[in-house]
Amino acid sequence: MADRKVVVVGAGPAGLRAAETLARGGVRPVLIDEAARAGGQIYRQPPPGAMRPAAALYGFEARKAVAVHAILTSLKEAIDYRPQTVVWNVFERHLDTLGPSGRSGLDFDRLVIASGAMDRALPFAGWTLPGVFTLGGAQIALKAQGVSIGRRVALVGAGPLLPLVTYQYAKAGAEIAAVLDATPFSAKLRNVSGLLAEPGTLAKGVWYLLRNAISGVTAGSGVRAIHVEGQDRVSGLRWRGCGGPRASRRLRRGWRIVRTAQRDPTGGPRRLRLRVRCHRTAMDSTTRRRGPFKRASSLSGGGRRRDWWRRRRRTAGRTGGTSRARGPR
Repeated sequence: MADRKVVVVGAGPAGLRAAETLARGGVRPVLIDEAARAGGQIYRQPPPGAMRPAAALYGFEARKAVAVHAILTSLKEAIDYRPQTVVWNVFERHLDTLGPSGRSGLDFDRLVIASGAMDRALPFAGWTLPGVFTLGGAQIALKAQGVSIGRRVALVGAGPLLPLVTYQYAKAGAEIAAVLDATPFSAKLRNVSGLLAEPGTLAKGVWYLLRNAISGVTAGSGVRAIHVEGQDRVSGLRWRGCGGPRASRRLRRGWRIVRTAQRDPTGGPRRLRLRVRCHRTAMDSTTRRRGPFKRASSLSGGGRRRDWWRRRRRTAGRTGGTSRARGPR
């Protein structure tokens, strides 16, 4: 196989290990990566001049990150490394690439694709507005450029990346306006037994959650009906869940969204200033609405709230006692 041309796409942990294994077997692979420096997403390296200590960048993964970065240095001339190159087409045994020197092609006998993970963003109302980022994109800005996507940030999602990015942004000094987890808390409890097989992973997750709680940042679970408000840019966020069977919340964000690619005439970064307003639409004991809004929004569910109270009263009457369940406040 030493006379065959092997191409590895992706210089993250998997791609680097694949290139290392091939080099040890006598094959000189071509290693292609779109980033300027190897490491992938989880072990992404900042550009020259913006380096920080590994512990500050990667936390618990600092030792692994250093080991992964050392692979490329140890390989030296044993591989053909092509950074800042994008593979945009594969046809039969030919790659079409776009790199620093422009478009080019590359034939191969064997192809290893180690493109890594990417955000799976599910569409929701307002998700295409300027000011909405994926969690991975927000993490790239913090790791690579050392900047946050804004001074005031709301984080929405599901899975282990949510508490991690929340911790990283809070540590960087960003004000966390809200953390909304789409996974119901009951679903998390049902999967705790499976996490016991990976005690290290479980311990890290609990540590991040506790650190966020100590910082005053807690996540709401079971969030649904997410709606980003705004016309030509983000102006607010609405959601349902977190705090009652029909609770509805709205957040008016006071974020400064710094867009480094667009600058104002004075030469400084363009900043968008918005006022902050956060509240819950609520019901009192006589089912009258209280709060800043007199009329229900499309997500407030006022009629459904009254139905919920009626069902609770009927249930209490049938059982001959008083229901202690709390309705939405």
